[in-house]
Amino acid sequence: MKTIRLPFSAGIIPALLLLGLAVGGWLIALEWERSSGMFPRFLGVIFIGLAALELGIHVFKSVFGKAETVVDLEELRKQLWGFGWLSLLLLMIYLLGFMVTVVLYVFLFLRFHGRFSYLLSTAIAVGSVAFVYLIFRRLLEYSLFPGILW
Repeated sequence: MKTIRLPFSAGIIPALLLLGLAVGGWLIALEWERSSGMFPRFLGVIFIGLAALELGIHVFKSVFGKAETVVDLEELRKQLWGFGWLSLLLLMIYLLGFMVTVVLYVFLFLRFHGRFSYLLSTAIAVGSVAFVYLIFRRLLEYSLFPGILW
């Protein structure tokens, strides 16, 4: 097990990344029209608050000397990989829109992270986008963000 020692709490790095992602997602949601942006803005505020709280806890631990300063590099790699998947999701929603992102992201995540077969990944992705379409577009008549590229 490879580790490194940091001069501050090891949790500060992922907390900062999550806070940046939360603020970025919230700022993107501010551009959406009222009906499709209300829920993402609400979740963004909660996400920002929780990420700021997490960062505050780790800063407090660093200042008062009760911080875990040894980082397992494999654990850090896993956290950064998860952050990357979340970042990809938000970037895809912003660029491609919600409906296109659902099918692509579900397929990519299941195929490359979950190691599902192409057939099963495709079936679940198509089922997911059909579910989102039926529930949000047809039943609720909810306007989903179309993306900036369309």
